[in-house]
Amino acid sequence: MKKGLYFGLLVLSALSLASCGHQTSAADKAASAKAASSRTAASEASASSQAASLKLKRVIASSAKKEAESASRESIAAASSSKAASESDAQAALAKAQSESAEAASKTADSNDLPDLPESVTTGTQVTSLAQAVSLIQSKLGTGDADNPITWTTMTAGSDTFEGDDGQAYYWIRGIRQTSLAAQKKAGAGSADGLDYYVYQNGLIRSRDAVEADMMADD
Repeated sequence: MKKGLYFGLLVLSALSLASCGHQTSAADKAASAKAASSRTAASEASASSQAASLKLKRVIASSAKKEAESASRESIAAASSSKAASESDAQAALAKAQSESAEAASKTADSNDLPDLPESVTTGTQVTSLAQAVSLIQSKLGTGDADNPITWTTMTAGSDTFEGDDGQAYYWIRGIRQTSLAAQKKAGAGSADGLDYYVYQNGLIRSRDAVEADMMADD
């Protein structure tokens, strides 16, 4: 009887130990599975974080590239606009210079197209000096327009008077308009303005061109 009871206790203890071992093994497996799951989750979280970080870097890089391209386009546009403005200013300056040059040339040409002064004027005034001759010329022929005045000068050669082929003495007075004088100074040389007059001592004023035309006609 005692042996049977002892044997029963041994079997019961063995079963109990087997059950505990089974429970311990199940718990270990559960813990191991949980740990594995945690590692997997951590790994997935890390991978997700890395992916998000990489995506963010790509977004930032793309944005920076777009900003750089935009800035480059704006810079090119600004440079192009500046170049166009510079070329426009240069063309305007050139056009202005050409206009001023043409205007100056026109004034110079117009100075010779002004109403002709008379070829001959009889004053009846006795003239005995160059100063009187100049004064008489100015009073009878004037001094030109206000914006293009005539300067009258005297011509001499050994004496104040010259003698014509007819034996008459005269004073030679030359006029030049301001535009012609400026053109001569700029060129460094020039010719008469076609305003050469002879003032005879009896007060007769005749243009040099008219006198020379008469001489050629007599020949």
